[in-house]
Amino acid sequence: MRTGAMGEYYGPSFQALKGLLDEGVYARAAAMTDERIMAKEERKLLIQMLKEIDPGARYAETLEEEVMDAYDTAMKRLRAFASEGFARRLEAEILGQIREIGKITGSYSYSLTKLGLSHFRKVR
Repeated sequence: MRTGAMGEYYGPSFQALKGLLDEGVYARAAAMTDERIMAKEERKLLIQMLKEIDPGARYAETLEEEVMDAYDTAMKRLRAFASEGFARRLEAEILGQIREIGKITGSYSYSLTKLGLSHFRKVR
């Protein structure tokens, strides 16, 4: 199962870690390496990339590894990334909820905030 995160956005995190270390700032990496969303090969690649940045950190043994909390919303988002049909049904469900809350409150803006979707500006 994948998160839908775009790989081109990973670079800045590595660059930031390297920059901090280059300036003498103590910094450590942490990563969500939960086996449900990260393949073992990807974890190995991550460790190798971190080793290139900070060989002395021994990330293979010391990486702060995070696991995903299987909240309903998180699981739905992961499933939506893997299934276009599910994504469409989920989108329709969310938009329906927004419209219903908007009818009750008279404010779609409030609806979006209440559903944790305040980054959306326009309701179709």
